[in-house]
Amino acid sequence: MSFFFRLHPVLYWIAAVAVIGLGVFSYFDTLQDNERRAAALADGAPAPVRLSEFDPAAHGNAAGEVTIIAAIEADAMYTLTEEKNGRETDRNWTAPLRTAIASGDRSVIRAAIFERGDDISNDQLAEWIIANSGYGPIVQLNGVLRTLTSKDREQVENAFAEQNLTLAEDAIFIDPFLLPREQELASRDPMTFPIVAGVVSVLLFLYGFFRRWMRRRAARRALVNA
Repeated sequence: MSFFFRLHPVLYWIAAVAVIGLGVFSYFDTLQDNERRAAALADGAPAPVRLSEFDPAAHGNAAGEVTIIAAIEADAMYTLTEEKNGRETDRNWTAPLRTAIASGDRSVIRAAIFERGDDISNDQLAEWIIANSGYGPIVQLNGVLRTLTSKDREQVENAFAEQNLTLAEDAIFIDPFLLPREQELASRDPMTFPIVAGVVSVLLFLYGFFRRWMRRRAARRALVNA
């Protein structure tokens, strides 16, 4: 870590410009996302679609919101945790989703719930259940599709493997709404990250000037002592 504080001043200025660029990108990206959220709220929730008929391109809205009907496999629900130095650093929840009818290879999972940073309570599950099937409760889930990081996907794959289940390469993941839809799709403040980025970039700029002053002072001392 100490190496970071001994870099050439120009590198700090380049990093400062890069951070500003990230802040600008975040600002406009959040504005676009807010437009998609507003459009989704105006249009209403997507109509419920059975998992066997679900097509992400056809059955989602601008915000990536979907409403899926599927059977949840109660025997393969997992809380995924990660620890570092004895402290929990990550917590997610997952469960396989199936079509309510027997079709194809039942050991291959093509859809799953993935709730980041939280567990799903029994009360929450009960709210989602609309019927029952031989493969578990049939639930109606309103939420958004997620693309998992490689680490998150590996966690899910390892958990399902304990039940001799294989996650399909093209599996979809839905992050169900736990709060009212209006709260889940509320607009975000576009300035949150840019403000942080601005503060960081100023600190990098100033530290770059400080490093230049330190280097010049060291050079002057070297000439005096030569």
